[in-house]
Amino acid sequence: MGVLEGFEHGLERAVNGAFAKTFRSSLQPLEISSALKAQMDSYAQTFSRDRVVAPHEYSVAVSPQDAERMRTLGQGLQDQLTDALRAHATRQGYALAGPLIIDIHPDPKVSVGMLEVTPRSSDAPIELRAVLDVNGHRFPLARGQNMVGRGHEATIVLTEGSVSKRHAILEWDGTRVTVQDLHSTNGTFVDGRRVSTAEVPERAELRFGAARGAVRIVPTPSDGSI
Repeated sequence: MGVLEGFEHGLERAVNGAFAKTFRSSLQPLEISSALKAQMDSYAQTFSRDRVVAPHEYSVAVSPQDAERMRTLGQGLQDQLTDALRAHATRQGYALAGPLIIDIHPDPKVSVGMLEVTPRSSDAPIELRAVLDVNGHRFPLARGQNMVGRGHEATIVLTEGSVSKRHAILEWDGTRVTVQDLHSTNGTFVDGRRVSTAEVPERAELRFGAARGAVRIVPTPSDGSI
């Protein structure tokens, strides 16, 4: 059983027990979860050949009566809904352009037992940006060539002794990253395989000598930061 199914079955059991006393014929938590997933699916947009970006902020309007009942469940319900929606995004292969936010609030125009889910999105266009994560440090990649090494010529400076002064070139063309080893002493590796030139799949292990990292492609509003 996956994370999402476990969450939903857990909520079902809770609704049949303690939640049932709280909600009775009013809005059920599973209805909110289902509506959020449906809106995420409806507003997900294909951004490139292999990347679909979904909204990361959702406004959930419920009746004042249902909002008060939701409030009695505390932060736990909010956290479970967020976890379920994040699991759904992962399972569908959606990328998010920011942290997942679900805002549940009362609206007197909404009837008891009903809800209105509205995705929010930035007016700024989304663009793909590449970053290199190494040992907890994040290095944004510029378009074109980015030199990795210990020397002053490097644009990405790694201080490990196993890294050569001019170790490798990472090239980002806006959709993919390739790596070229610069005849380094201790080699450049993609998923454990020593390479001279290779494409670097997202989240594949990338190693410069003993320095381990991974490339991530991050959809980001063009006016935002990674």
